[in-house]
Amino acid sequence: DRLLPSVVKVHGASGIATIEAYAAGIVVSAQGHVLTLDQVMLQEGRTRVVLHDGSVHEAALLPEMPGLGVRLLKIDPANVSFPLQPVWPAAGSEPAVRTGAFCVSIGNCFRLAEFSEKLSATFGIVVGTASTALRYRLSDVKYDGELVLTDASNNPGHYGGGLFTLDGRWIGVNARLLDSKETNTKLSAAIPARDVLPYLEEHVLGKQAVVAEKVVKPVFTGIV
Repeated sequence: DRLLPSVVKVHGASGIATIEAYAAGIVVSAQGHVLTLDQVMLQEGRTRVVLHDGSVHEAALLPEMPGLGVRLLKIDPANVSFPLQPVWPAAGSEPAVRTGAFCVSIGNCFRLAEFSEKLSATFGIVVGTASTALRYRLSDVKYDGELVLTDASNNPGHYGGGLFTLDGRWIGVNARLLDSKETNTKLSAAIPARDVLPYLEEHVLGKQAVVAEKVVKPVFTGIV
């Protein structure tokens, strides 16, 4: 229950039967920033965030981060009648959790929660990390980093929600239910929270983005 106010319901636009117009998001600042997956349903003027008390808030769309497939939404904190309870990625390059640790995935499974109803939670363990070949439906998933794999099912509506340890540490952002092209099996995965930290620091804290220079090393051909 301690984490439920930190995860919100996200409703967007959809006119296509195969695109769900609902997802989840994670409150990451007291100023109203909400992190979620970047999806087709997120459209300016048609995206709403529903907080745990059932209040509905129009959300502005901030620039997405294509390399991770996440996007920040922004609601007006002046319209919120209680203090928001944000979570923030732990600093450091080490993973937030070890393989075999128990975890809980929080989201809005099949849109069972519409307003003040509690979000759904699925429990499982972290089964590992992988940067293997994955796809969502017929499209390859373009993500260069390692994903956290878990057997806590990411049902529709959990996308954009949070994967946490049982003591409340933020592991990652729930990805869509993916297919492994190598094993032809479905996988529940999360984008590690530490990987979204630079994006959050830039758009929430206002820090300047650091662009790493690409170093091109000469190829040794053996010819002098």
